Amino acid sequence: MGAPSILRGAGDYLAQKIEKHPFQARRCAMMSSYGGLFNGVVGHAWYIALDKGMKRVAVPGTAAFVGGKVLADTVIFGPFHVAAFFTIITLVEGGTLKDVKRKIDTDLVPALAAEVAIWPIIQAVNFWKVPVEYQLLVVNGFTVIDAAFMTSNTGNQIFINIKKGKNYPPNVVEIRVKYEQTIGDLRKLAAKKAGIEVDQLQLFRHGAELLADKYDMKTLLEMDLHTGFSLMAYDLTEEPDYFPPVRKTPEGLVVISAAEAAA
Repeated sequence: MGAPSILRGAGDYLAQKIEKHPFQARRCAMMSSYGGLFNGVVGHAWYIALDKGMKRVAVPGTAAFVGGKVLADTVIFGPFHVAAFFTIITLVEGGTLKDVKRKIDTDLVPALAAEVAIWPIIQAVNFWKVPVEYQLLVVNGFTVIDAAFMTSNTGNQIFINIKKGKNYPPNVVEIRVKYEQTIGDLRKLAAKKAGIEVDQLQLFRHGAELLADKYDMKTLLEMDLHTGFSLMAYDLTEEPDYFPPVRKTPEGLVVISAAEAAA
């Protein structure tokens, strides 16, 4: 429990030092607590159980053994881990269970799409070469690297999950932004990566359309723990298939809640 907590906290502390903005002790404490309580306890139990389970059906060190572990980690632990993170962070920030549900409904799939783009490769090497008792340490080590150093020169990492029509899964593009940039800059970077015109890209955050007059980049980054988070987007070159459904408001499009849909 101690090592994951220290590593998570250290990674966030280094990230904040690199960003050269006033240190946020609350943010660091949140990340450290999550690392200790979830990664340290649940993560440790998961890797032990996963190793024992796969040894019953495959020979350790084989492609089937490693591949089975990666698949199970991605399909089972991945969604559980992301949902737990959203739940803990939302509640710590003063949110309600309703806020947790809204967060999971709108952000779980985009966050998982971003994770699938990175972690299976890391975990394949981890499960292949590293003894089970050290696998959680490797994962937390990569978390430190991502949190601390990915923001150094290239800016804060954001994954944009762009859905086009009824096509699935969404096209995931990675961009880097700095505090002094704007939401307009974010849209331009994402549109360029996706190969579409900027006016054909529609961004969403937490179930509402992300408009330039709602946030500046500094506020957006600070609300989402600075780096490595996801935003949903729609490619308007085809009729958008909004999921969850949305409705128009004076402030832009917002996701229709389950209660509204049932009414």
